[in-house]
Amino acid sequence: YSITAKDVLILADGDRAQAPLVSQGFLTAELAADGTSATLNPSGIGNLEYPASGYVAIGGKEIVAFTRSSDTLTLTRAQFETEAVVHDAGDRVQLCLQYSGEDPGDIIADLLENYAGVPAGYIPISQWNAETSAFLRRLYSSLIAEPTSVNSLISELIEQAALALWWDDSAQIIRLQVLRQISTEADDYGDENVLQGTLGITEQPDARISQIWTYFAQVNPLKAVTDADNFRSIAALVDLESETDYGSPAIVKVFSRWIPAGGRAVAERLNDIKIGRFRTAPRKFTFSLFRRGPENPALGGGYQLNAWPIQDPTGARDSVPIQITRLNPSSDAYGIEAEEMRFVTFDEDDLSNRLIIYDSALNNVNLRTTHDLLYPPPVDGDEVTCIVEANVVIGSVSTALPAFNLGDWPAGVAIEVIVRGRIQGAGGRGGQGGPYGGSEAGEPGYDGGTALYTR
Repeated sequence: YSITAKDVLILADGDRAQAPLVSQGFLTAELAADGTSATLNPSGIGNLEYPASGYVAIGGKEIVAFTRSSDTLTLTRAQFETEAVVHDAGDRVQLCLQYSGEDPGDIIADLLENYAGVPAGYIPISQWNAETSAFLRRLYSSLIAEPTSVNSLISELIEQAALALWWDDSAQIIRLQVLRQISTEADDYGDENVLQGTLGITEQPDARISQIWTYFAQVNPLKAVTDADNFRSIAALVDLESETDYGSPAIVKVFSRWIPAGGRAVAERLNDIKIGRFRTAPRKFTFSLFRRGPENPALGGGYQLNAWPIQDPTGARDSVPIQITRLNPSSDAYGIEAEEMRFVTFDEDDLSNRLIIYDSALNNVNLRTTHDLLYPPPVDGDEVTCIVEANVVIGSVSTALPAFNLGDWPAGVAIEVIVRGRIQGAGGRGGQGGPYGGSEAGEPGYDGGTALYTR
């Protein structure tokens, strides 16, 4: 007999798990472009598959908000930059999956548990939350309008939040770690514990990055996530020194459905991490270690590796930070695969001033709402800096709504708004004169709306 064992993360593969689940409801009758009510078929499907409220995509063309009673949906049309159009009887009604200002660990746990069927006992969510709270402190948002591979969604988050996720055989749990610099005081592997003749070094030139372009603020969730024209904003970082050293650029594009409008600071953090991690192509190392009791290596752990084949520019023996990516224990030794982990250092207090940047035209902005899509709840002593970039207009769709609402904040939070572009309320309707030569009075003009609302 031959037994092949695989860890539980394989349950997230696209042929096994999709999020959201496919919806089986469809329209009973034609829905006009101005219609606000629809009925689902087959009978009873509403109670089986649809919550009391949320978002659905109709016919793959329009996203609408809904509230539901049995099979009847009450609709708010044309959400998420989609257009209200006529839908035919029989058009599918797909339930959307929304994450709004959530910790990436919570998002990954939800995807694994509720869409990939991974048992909750394998997901130590309290440990994950402690890790992201200490070393990440960023939140992510997305509306997923069509069934998408859980593996793809998790892989996007791992890349864009700079995480590592792996199955720990010994502990029988899934580990999550925020990528960060490996301490120079980490355990050192060298001649005294690496088995002679086992060290192998593999160059990985294709992993080098000299330019990274991160597209964010997705416009329409029904369009392909790899379409550049489906994103309002881009944050680009170019390492000219690296391109001079290597003689050519190495460009990577990231299309982020998870970073919303106003999240330029989050996108720039991602760019800094990627360049810091890959400006020099990381090497892969293989070697074997003697077993040493309690000092044995850990999968995913960070260490320092030194050997004569690893040299600095002067030819002197050097140490490099590594992270173990594969660990194969035997009776007397460990077989190890590891990757070089050079990294950029961040100020641990970088969230004392939270930066929000509006770099594209928007209507009816609420600063607190945007903040809560990007950062954890603010507390007394925090500072929030908001920048409306040059040539950007924050406007309004109605005179009844302010263009820019500062929102509600806890006492002690200092807020600075820097306006390099424009904040403008909706214009008032113009006056109308009476009939030419007649006696009827005309109508006066009406006031415009509020531009900046603060309280």
